[in-house]
Amino acid sequence: MNEKKILADAVKATGDQAVAKVVWIQQPLLEQIAMAFAGYVGMASVDAAGKPLLVTVIKKALAEFSEREDDENAARAAFVNTILEFSCDVFAQDIVVETPGGEISWMPFASGLSTFLAQLPGAAPQVARKECQLAPMLARTFMMTKIIPSTMLDERSLSELFNGAAMAA
Repeated sequence: MNEKKILADAVKATGDQAVAKVVWIQQPLLEQIAMAFAGYVGMASVDAAGKPLLVTVIKKALAEFSEREDDENAARAAFVNTILEFSCDVFAQDIVVETPGGEISWMPFASGLSTFLAQLPGAAPQVARKECQLAPMLARTFMMTKIIPSTMLDERSLSELFNGAAMAA
């Protein structure tokens, strides 16, 4: 499943399709960032309550954007910061696929979940949560490199994207 379809399924699950459509039209970069995150965590990852992590993240990010929609820069920063707030949750996943050759575990540093599962067509992942062993800032920085377009990974562009918003986890 491609990133756009994964994101569309997550948005549908939030019930916030109308909000998302407006955000994507106003801020195509945010849709691009959300799609990259969707591809990275997929729909199999779970939050602390056992619900789909992607749905939880997108619902909260859209709500944060909507709360600040009168200030475009603050709304954009809130959306991106909300996604990055869940960076440790990406590393709290214990996702295993049973194959004829044995179990294969997803390793978030190696690839996104969608890429991992695409290599194992028809596989049914077993998903559980574990404690994130990474420092929150390391997880956040890693996720930034995976979801923010590489052309924006310089100090000036990141400053504009976050508009001076606190980047601490």
